[in-house]
Amino acid sequence: MKKIFPNKPVILHAVNKLVNAGAEKQLYYIIRELRHKYQFIIAILSHQKDIDTKWYELAIPIFSEPKIKSGLVRNISFLSQQVGMSRPAIVHSWLFHPNLIAAFVKIFKEYILITSKRGSNFWYQRRHFIVNKFVYKTSNLIMTNSKSLGDEISAYTNDVKEKIRIIPNGIDLDEIQNRIVHTNIVSRLKEQGFHIVGSVGRFVEEKRLDDIIKAAHNLSREHHNLRFVIVGGGGKFEYYRELINSQGLDDYIFLTGEVDKASTFTCGFDIFLMASSSEGMSNALMEAMALKKPIIATNVGEIPSLIENHVSGILIPPCQPDQIVKGINFYIENELIAKAYGKRAYDTIQNYSLKRMTSKVDAMYSEALQL
Repeated sequence: MKKIFPNKPVILHAVNKLVNAGAEKQLYYIIRELRHKYQFIIAILSHQKDIDTKWYELAIPIFSEPKIKSGLVRNISFLSQQVGMSRPAIVHSWLFHPNLIAAFVKIFKEYILITSKRGSNFWYQRRHFIVNKFVYKTSNLIMTNSKSLGDEISAYTNDVKEKIRIIPNGIDLDEIQNRIVHTNIVSRLKEQGFHIVGSVGRFVEEKRLDDIIKAAHNLSREHHNLRFVIVGGGGKFEYYRELINSQGLDDYIFLTGEVDKASTFTCGFDIFLMASSSEGMSNALMEAMALKKPIIATNVGEIPSLIENHVSGILIPPCQPDQIVKGINFYIENELIAKAYGKRAYDTIQNYSLKRMTSKVDAMYSEALQL
């Protein structure tokens, strides 16, 4: 049987869903920049109806699991069918569940498997460690975006270290730096003369939104011209909205809900805040750096590899709202220093261009095709 795409190497990406966040955003950039060289296919292992139109603009085949409730066996069958039809040279899976499915299918289908590990504490239960040992042993190459995650993967078994390829996230610097504040809550608050402390992320526990709300409550007593804007949704959104209401902070903390391009809000922030207790190489943080924002972030995960304390931002311990208050007060009282930190953050992020990231991925694919 001939391959249905005879002129380019076929790479099938196995994903849970296509959303405008984290790993999916990096995948979008990879496909957009390298589709001239490879024939990409996406297999979505969940029943996702709503896919952003930007994915269709890439003009690549996208297939999704047809069953609303799709379990492990159905996912294996579905991916096996996609592999059988497209006969890819490489299957590149993204995150824990697709990694497992792609590793199972590799047992009876022939392809090079590249698995991916990103920063999240969703997958740190005992069963996840057992699964990962199987996945990493089955993988031909393992892609991750930070040294700390690479070290974590190496700890599983002694024979996977040589498979690991560390490729830091990249951002489209030209696109981000040309952002302007569109009509939204940030622009309206700025027109009223307020200074904005902003945060971006899903409403999940590790983002420590409780700490941001506590800090905002304390600051509201003395900084009447300050406002907080939290960009994002999902997870415990309704819980946090009710918490803000119950504390009478409705006119001090504003929630945007899910947005398409968070950077259109970030570009209007006066201070960017990331209070996470666990974080990988955050796209939101990198975008704030590209926009020269004074940054306060926790010293967890890969954040210290991007921000140098009191050089290109302020690093604080996680789960300490008083340190958030201290950092914000420092920036308010030292505007010139805040501006200098933002400029140094901008200088740092120039090393994380989209071109650099995609060229490293291209090199990894070329290497995989020689295995």
